[in-house]
Amino acid sequence: MPIGGAGAVAAMVEDRRVRAGVDMDGTTYARIPKSGLARPFMFLGSKDHVPGGRDNSWDRDWKLLTGWKRWLVLPDAEHQSFTDIPLVADVIGIEPLPGMLPAARGAELTRTYVAAFS
Repeated sequence: MPIGGAGAVAAMVEDRRVRAGVDMDGTTYARIPKSGLARPFMFLGSKDHVPGGRDNSWDRDWKLLTGWKRWLVLPDAEHQSFTDIPLVADVIGIEPLPGMLPAARGAELTRTYVAAFS
C-alpha cells in the first residue's frame, strides 16, 4: 500500500467508505478503474505536478476522477512544503532553499485548502 497522498487514491479504490481524498504532491500508483472514481478528490502540489509535468500520474488520474475535483499547484512549493519539515527547520535554524515558499506560508496554504475542501 502506498503511503501519504498516494495512499488516498488506493484507499478510495478499495474502500467505498472513504468519502473523499487529497494527494499533496505525491505520485499516485493505484489504478483508478476505467469507470472512474466519483467521489471528491483534490490534488495539491508543487511545480513538479503541473499538467503535463514530470510526474504524469496526476494527468492519468485526472481524466478518471468523475466527481468534484480540484488540481492546485503552489509555484514556490517543494515536496516538503506540505509537511512539518520546513516548520521544524525554521525552529532549529536551517535556512530554506532560495525561492522556496516560506514554511509558515506553506503550512497556512495547506491548512486553508484542505480545510476548505473538507
